[in-house]
Amino acid sequence: MSWRFGCHVPAPRLLVERCLPVRGGLAEVLQKERRFTGFGLITASLMAVAPTVAGATMVNLAIWPIVSEWAVPPHSAQWISSAYIAALAMGLPVSDWLARRFGLRRTVLVFLALYFVSSIWAAAASSLTTLVVARIFQGLCAGIIQPATLAALYVAFPMERRGMAVGLFSFATAAAGGTAPWVGGMLVDWAGWRSMFLALAIPAAAAIPLVFKFYPEKTPDAAETPMDWAGLGLLILSIGLSIMGLHRLATRGGDLLELFVPVIGAVICFYLFWRREISVRNPLIDMRALAQPRMASSCSINFLLGTGLYGSTFLIPLYAQEVLAMSANDAGLVLLPGAVVLMIGTLIAGKLLDQISLSGMMSMGIGVFAVSNVMLAYASPANTFAAFALIVAFGRLGLSAAHPAVHLAIMKSGTSFVGQSAGLTNLTRQLGGSFGILTLTLVAHWGHAPATTLIGQAGYRRAFIASAILLVAAVAAAAIYSRTDDKAQKL
Repeated sequence: MSWRFGCHVPAPRLLVERCLPVRGGLAEVLQKERRFTGFGLITASLMAVAPTVAGATMVNLAIWPIVSEWAVPPHSAQWISSAYIAALAMGLPVSDWLARRFGLRRTVLVFLALYFVSSIWAAAASSLTTLVVARIFQGLCAGIIQPATLAALYVAFPMERRGMAVGLFSFATAAAGGTAPWVGGMLVDWAGWRSMFLALAIPAAAAIPLVFKFYPEKTPDAAETPMDWAGLGLLILSIGLSIMGLHRLATRGGDLLELFVPVIGAVICFYLFWRREISVRNPLIDMRALAQPRMASSCSINFLLGTGLYGSTFLIPLYAQEVLAMSANDAGLVLLPGAVVLMIGTLIAGKLLDQISLSGMMSMGIGVFAVSNVMLAYASPANTFAAFALIVAFGRLGLSAAHPAVHLAIMKSGTSFVGQSAGLTNLTRQLGGSFGILTLTLVAHWGHAPATTLIGQAGYRRAFIASAILLVAAVAAAAIYSRTDDKAQKL
């Protein structure tokens, strides 16, 4: 549902399906608790989720000021953004179990409080390491809050009102994510980068009393299942070792053996995770869904789109400030037209999906996004602000066509695994974002001395070209989807 409005908040279908009431259980709860009103619940959910969405994009405007203040290279400062997104991905599968084990209200309250504390911690950080650790805690809380708040709307509202409630929620969160860079840029220019994290803490604190008042104390008829802690541990190890290997490559620290050890460990851990998830009764993520070619190709597209979206959103403000000599406010403002195009474009794309094939829509959208990355690679200080903003908006137009098509392709897989498909694709998208930021920053900084704090126009050009190449690979995955789709229709 959320993808119709261009929102990147996960739609937790599995959590929703396990929490949906039976035999009128929720109706009885609503009759007994008059304070549990629709308007109050929507307001509480929006207040709770807004800072977690903004936290993924707003802080990109703080990267360059932090690089300048602490004299750290961009390939180290990128952890401020990529660590948040990776931790958010780790929180997604845990959210389901926590909500069923402790209830939606208690889950959201606890992690809102932790998000508030970690935001204050980030604002007070005295070193890059401290800031990155605080961002990891922020991202983990965000990954738990986002699915839980959306699930609360599915649970609370009857079928005839659920679309309105979730649609408003999705549109508002898309607006929060789209305007966050602009707001972040203004805060950096007016009050310094630390004020940005304080701005994330304020709505989180304001949402706590609203959630306490309007959320149901217990989730009716939520079946409790055991948590797959072993699977979660293997997934965290595989992702952590992969990121460690990329970071060592970026800093060129250690010999060749030290570079390969994390990569080999990551492969082994992921293999063990895969084997476990296809055999246990209650898997963390049902990896059997990837045995279907259409699901596998859709997840590949989702991962590569995540690399392009988050990677470019990270690099564009840096490029605008370093090469184009824009202020933080202008660097954030240059992303705003693209956010508006993304929100409106997804509404239009939803209408066109019935007239254009999914593979065609995906290929067209991804192709436009790839072209915009090439155009960004060859932008220069001679370009006007309006021209640069137009290039960014052109890429978001492509995203607005590709994202709904990818989501619908997954939902039309027509298998028993659809209930878990949203969780799997949300995970691949967030992981794609984290790897995209890290990898594109590595490409941009390649050839520089490890302590260098400038990237230079040539470095950004390499990174945007690399992003375009990854998107071409996504077009190839869309072609694979098309062939498997045609084969399925013939059968």
